[in-house]
Amino acid sequence: MQSFCSFHRALAAVVWLLAGIALPLQAAPEAASPVPAASGRAAPVPAAPVRVASVHAASGIAFPEVVGAFKYIGARHFEAQHPGLGSAYGYRSGFGTTATVYVYTAGLKDIPTSVDHPSMSRLREQTKNEIRQHGQSRGALVHQSHDGALPIKLNNGSEVRVLFDRFEFIHGNGDNEDNMLWLWTARGHVVKIRMSDNRSTEQSLDFVKAVLALSQ
Repeated sequence: MQSFCSFHRALAAVVWLLAGIALPLQAAPEAASPVPAASGRAAPVPAAPVRVASVHAASGIAFPEVVGAFKYIGARHFEAQHPGLGSAYGYRSGFGTTATVYVYTAGLKDIPTSVDHPSMSRLREQTKNEIRQHGQSRGALVHQSHDGALPIKLNNGSEVRVLFDRFEFIHGNGDNEDNMLWLWTARGHVVKIRMSDNRSTEQSLDFVKAVLALSQ
């Protein structure tokens, strides 16, 4: 089994690979027209079934073609050649926000159930360093504006505690952007979302909440 350090060297080599993926998306089916009821009023249209784009086999997490304002753009699978790296699933919104969801084990024999575990702290610090390096490589001044754990309440009323970090990339031309990290564990895997957003929106948080719910 590869060491923790060698795992992170491999991880750094593939980070943000989904940023340039632009796979054709299958057109969504047209909404059915309301069927007149016997009383003359339109009967409600049944909700369309969720169209699944990809399933992470080891965890069973299913990734839909559409998650809120985000559309699935493709996946990369690293596990076969780099054990521990798992898979990455890309989404993009009409607002220009790019999100990548990573599901992996990080080479850990036992996946912690708490985000307070030292292994999660190490993974978090490694990813934060990657974000800083990514911003600096683009000539941006990198400022971290949030660092800590964040409780997220799901629609079913349950609450999940995740690690959350926000960085601002400050460019000389004033075209600044936020880069965000969410990290938690579920189904015997580490789940990580990295998001690049030129303006933090409610749609971005809705995406995170939806993926968090999918992983439970």
